[in-house]
Amino acid sequence: MKFAFKNLWMEDMMKNILLIVLCMIIFTGSLVSIDTKINLKLQDSITYALKNNIDLKIQMLDYNISSKDVSSKKALFIPALSLNMENTKTKNPSSSLLDGAEISEFQSMAFDISLKQNLPFGGSASLYFKGNRNETNNSFANLNPQFNALMQFSLSQPILKGFGNKVTRKNILISIQTNKSSFFRLKEKVLETVYNVENAYWDLVYFRLFYKVKKESLKAAKDLESINLKKLKIGVIPELEILIAKSEVANKESEIIQAESSIRDAEVNLMTIMNLHDDGEKWKNKIIPVDNPENAYSYNIPSIEEAISIARKNDPLIKRLEHELKGKGIEVKYRKNMMLPELNFNFNYWTTGVSGDEIIYEGSGFEREPVNVISRNLWVSVQDTLKAIYNNWNISLNLRIPLTFKESKANFAIAKMEFKKVELNIRNAQQSALKKIHQSLRDVQTNKKILKAYKVSSKLSKAQLSAEEKKFKAGMSTNYNVLKAQENLEENRSSEIKAIIDLNKSILNLQKNLGILLKRKGIHFKPESN
Repeated sequence: MKFAFKNLWMEDMMKNILLIVLCMIIFTGSLVSIDTKINLKLQDSITYALKNNIDLKIQMLDYNISSKDVSSKKALFIPALSLNMENTKTKNPSSSLLDGAEISEFQSMAFDISLKQNLPFGGSASLYFKGNRNETNNSFANLNPQFNALMQFSLSQPILKGFGNKVTRKNILISIQTNKSSFFRLKEKVLETVYNVENAYWDLVYFRLFYKVKKESLKAAKDLESINLKKLKIGVIPELEILIAKSEVANKESEIIQAESSIRDAEVNLMTIMNLHDDGEKWKNKIIPVDNPENAYSYNIPSIEEAISIARKNDPLIKRLEHELKGKGIEVKYRKNMMLPELNFNFNYWTTGVSGDEIIYEGSGFEREPVNVISRNLWVSVQDTLKAIYNNWNISLNLRIPLTFKESKANFAIAKMEFKKVELNIRNAQQSALKKIHQSLRDVQTNKKILKAYKVSSKLSKAQLSAEEKKFKAGMSTNYNVLKAQENLEENRSSEIKAIIDLNKSILNLQKNLGILLKRKGIHFKPESN
């Protein structure tokens, strides 16, 4: 009984231990999931943003729509082929002796095929062929059934209004310029997205490094507090000194809390730009940026002449406006042409052929009798048509002059004003770009000098703190002097970090203004060829 009781007790113990271990595993797993860290490279954050950004997807759709619109407009010069077939049968009471029957019956089967082509200079050309079979009960019909064939070539060409390759292709040319403008608008959006995500990335880097400085300051304050406690125990310093040290520790701890809040705000901002709203798990993660901001210190600054030359080649805003201007220029030329009177040249050439069953009669008038039939099928009439035995042609000139050109003149004036408006927009964009280039170059140069100065200042502050701490341990300095040296080091380190981030941001801004940011990030795309 004792043995059985012991085994039962051991089983309960094992169950409890397993339950505790299981709970610990679950609890530990939940802690890991909460504190999961993501090591994020700058390039990866850019990839996330470009993949998930909704505004960018909308702009991409606009560009694709404009590309399809070009294809749609080019359909103007695709030949149009049409085919028609018809079968007609009529039965009417006779109203004349010439109907050749008491009840007039007629049946017709016809087909036609045509090919029409719009021409580059505003005209159109067409080729038309028609064949039909007519059968009647009219006794006076010489050919019954009768086969007819017709082949016709037509040409219509405007000579004044509507004449010209650019006038004819106006919608196509404007659509191409709109498509190219849409491409550079898309490039602007990509550039803006990359700029925003990198800017947010460096903000997070700054707050992470700033937090590190605050942690080091807290450690230094706690070390000072520990030294003061030891000195207080042996009666070297008064109790007031330890209160000062404790107050400084409390102050540093509150700054740590603020720094942690700033980090989380920066993380949320970066995740928002990367559009991770739908992924709830990622919002719980801590983002650890891994790119080193110190690399910016070796950046080669271009001269103002080089910067202006680079911007003229790459600025997407100016490129977009230039294509808009080309589109407006096409509209101006079109509206100028629309003020001319209409003068159209028309040319028609056609040949015909007729065949059928020819009835041979004896006698005359109403007393004649059919004695023989000579049969000729549809192919005979078609052959006669193709041989052009029976030639026909027609040439005409049509002139139309409106009593007033008020509407066309108004449209021409509007087109010119729209052209001038875009011209002014380009000039404004060029001036703005020049100003931004000058400013961003100065920012990079200034931030480089500031960073260099703060690096020296941080080094000297660190040496000063080390000397002051040695003096304090030897009893030759006070809490005040050590705390002041710690504050100086913290302030200089924080300023150095800010200077590093400011330099990275100013380089980022310069690359954006020069239009080379995407190329520097390995992002290459070209517009579709039209």
